[in-house]
Amino acid sequence: MSTFQDKDDLVAEKIAHDAKQDEIAEGEAKRQTEIDEVIDSAVAKAEEKEESQVAGIDQFLKTRREMMDKVTNTFVEGKDYHVIKGTKSLAKGGAEKLASCLQWSAAFERDMESVEMLGNDIPGLVAYRCELKQVDRVVGEGRGASLMSNNANDPNKTLKMAQKSAFIDAVLRTSGMSDIFTQDIEDMPSEEIGKVRDEEKEASPKQRELILSLCKQKGISGDKLKGLAEEYPNPSELIDHLLGNSGEQVDANL
Repeated sequence: MSTFQDKDDLVAEKIAHDAKQDEIAEGEAKRQTEIDEVIDSAVAKAEEKEESQVAGIDQFLKTRREMMDKVTNTFVEGKDYHVIKGTKSLAKGGAEKLASCLQWSAAFERDMESVEMLGNDIPGLVAYRCELKQVDRVVGEGRGASLMSNNANDPNKTLKMAQKSAFIDAVLRTSGMSDIFTQDIEDMPSEEIGKVRDEEKEASPKQRELILSLCKQKGISGDKLKGLAEEYPNPSELIDHLLGNSGEQVDANL
């Protein structure tokens, strides 16, 4: 009798053990399903965020192109920007146009951090930080400095130059137009900018020789050359025009 009882007990224990194992396996499968669902949800959210970011980048690039086309097409050389040796330098007028179109307001404060970094022992050094705001939201900032010795020791002019430099830097950084404009040339005194322009308009002996040779080849008269020189005051640009589709490879900066 006890033998049968023992067998029944073993069978019962096995059934209970198997049921327990099934319960454990079912629990593990449920937990794995929950984990998979969490992972799938996280992946879906990441993909959705990535798509949103890509769409945001596309929209930003589109808006930037539209803004560049609309605003920069109104820029006047010599007023809103300068072109020195093929490089466009954003002037205060151009920076103000950009800031106005984007509804940015500028606020200035002394930039003691830059002064300390550059050295407190530099005489006549003035530095400003420019903060750009759109309503009450800060959208960007820039820094600028100037020396009294570069401004005829005029303190008012030095302050204005430092603020102008900080403002242009802030606009360039915030608008993302550093690939189009620089500000290095804008920091030059106006008489220096004029001097460089005059140097650019004066052809070197080799450039004059090349221009005359090209005119002779193309049968261009003196009167027509005079007209072209007025249209292309920069000798390098005039040479490029004269070369046209001739296929010649010549260094126009000779």
